[in-house]
Amino acid sequence: MYARRSSIIRHCRFFTTATTTTTPNISPLTISATKPNLESEPEIENESGTTDTSSSSPPASRYTVEHIVKRLVESRRLSEIETLIQSHKKDPKIIEENYFSSLIRSYGIASMHNQALRLFNQMEELGTPRSSISFNALLSTFSNAAKFDKVVQLFDEMPKRYGFSPDVVSYSIFVKSLIKLGLHERVFSILKELEEKNFEITTAFYTTVLDAFYKKGMIVQAQKLWNEMVQKGCANDVSAYNVRAANLKEPGEVSKLIDEMKAEGIKPDMITYYHLSLCYFRNDMAEDAYKIYKELEQNG
Repeated sequence: MYARRSSIIRHCRFFTTATTTTTPNISPLTISATKPNLESEPEIENESGTTDTSSSSPPASRYTVEHIVKRLVESRRLSEIETLIQSHKKDPKIIEENYFSSLIRSYGIASMHNQALRLFNQMEELGTPRSSISFNALLSTFSNAAKFDKVVQLFDEMPKRYGFSPDVVSYSIFVKSLIKLGLHERVFSILKELEEKNFEITTAFYTTVLDAFYKKGMIVQAQKLWNEMVQKGCANDVSAYNVRAANLKEPGEVSKLIDEMKAEGIKPDMITYYHLSLCYFRNDMAEDAYKIYKELEQNG
């Protein structure tokens, strides 16, 4: 029985994967200058997740600042990170907000959150336009470090201070932080505010908030949000239903949810059935979980 259960779990896993100061006088430390120091390290992966071994690739494309910082963190060469990032403030591309944002994210990778904030506050000084792009990089830096109170503070202060408007991504990070802090009533007022500002609240946005409510154990608030999603026509989505399925405890509840999906014309996917299988396992019903796997295998 144990071997069979382990096999089912492996199959289920397969299904789920199928889916701000004066700059110190620092001599420039360029990517090409850093590259020789990393040659002994494993090859760095590019953004698509594949390894670029082409010798014709320019160093700037093979060794981005963020990747270099990740490698320095892994090598515990933390003293070099500040020098590296500061030297890139002299790069002509610093006036490009996307490039600037990569430096903010680099500080985040190194858990240098105060330096990231200091850099964000230097954008006018460096001639870089500020918008939600760089702001989102800053918010993510603190959110990824679980500094949710700081995310809320920055969201409340920075747009007013610098005169830019948050976008839907900004609001998404903000709302998740509110949920983490247990400020659920403000979440619903923010959703109303978004409507009043004519923001398009997408199903993906709602689903992100729904998932955050469930992970925080705020079931009543999650159900209240689901009812709002139904009213807004944002519930007809398999991902949204899967969030609900992931947070049900009894197999009968998941089965009932699957019937509801089918009645709404939504086809359950592998992830849906994965959650049903997990429910069976949690309730010592491995044979029923195995039946699901066999049915899925037979139906392709």
